[in-house]
Amino acid sequence: MSGEISSFLIQVNTILEVISQGNLEEAGSLVKNLSSQGLDGNDAVSTVHRLQNLVTHLQKQTKKNKEHVQELCMSRDKFFSIISHDLRSPFNAILGFSDILTDEWDELSDVEKKTFLQNIKMTSRNTFDLLERILEWSRVQNGKMKLSPVKLDIFRLVQDIFLMFAEKAELKRIRMISEVIPGTTAWSDTDAIVLILRNLISNAIKFTGKGGLVTVSAIPTGQMLMITVADTGIGIVAGNIEKLFRFEHQFRQEGTEKEKGSGLGLVLCNDVVTKLGGRIWVESIEGAGSRFSFSIPFFPVVLDSKF
Repeated sequence: MSGEISSFLIQVNTILEVISQGNLEEAGSLVKNLSSQGLDGNDAVSTVHRLQNLVTHLQKQTKKNKEHVQELCMSRDKFFSIISHDLRSPFNAILGFSDILTDEWDELSDVEKKTFLQNIKMTSRNTFDLLERILEWSRVQNGKMKLSPVKLDIFRLVQDIFLMFAEKAELKRIRMISEVIPGTTAWSDTDAIVLILRNLISNAIKFTGKGGLVTVSAIPTGQMLMITVADTGIGIVAGNIEKLFRFEHQFRQEGTEKEKGSGLGLVLCNDVVTKLGGRIWVESIEGAGSRFSFSIPFFPVVLDSKF
């Protein structure tokens, strides 16, 4: 009997040593072999069962960590792709237009000069928007964006953001309508909600043609407030909807005036809404517009202080 106990303990010790070395596949095989030896006694059976659970747990955790590392590497590669391609291209365009204006100013007509200057302005604005998205995304990923939930006046917040985009909407003759009832409130972080609404309204204007309509509404749903930004734009192909909020896909689509985007805006919105205790989703039909909705709590909730 003592020989069996000694053999059992030696095998358990070997399994623990293999686990400590990180060789979980071998540890799993050793535990399986030990359990097939017809163990006597409740303590022995219990020990093997615990070893099986430990190995299974560690295997799952290792797989999860590996997937997380892969996601981080993918995010890093995507991020550098944005930096190297999406920033280099517009700067090349700006430098090109500037060279033409500098070298050929006297030969160009007023119409040509105005066209080049408008191109420089549009490219500069799009590049600035891209830089803002990159900086916002970086802050969220690095945990630098702190949450300070307060009681927000959603009606006033939407009005302020409409003013922010008034010029851009006017250029495309797009009407922006708020259906938010005065006095509508929610409990959330001001900067975070501004970030989300700014991205959603900016996208709505970008993907809506001249003479279109962008509408913002806010409807109570249980303990949450559902805010929706709807447009009469070009909509989204059904197969692309699931790609919108995932960084690894980084879905991009040109606006109705060939406006460019980084693909970061909606990924950022998803990250922030999740940290706020809500969720974000979209309903869209190609050629018939989109409805982006997100929910945030009505009442105070415990949130991470930063993310």
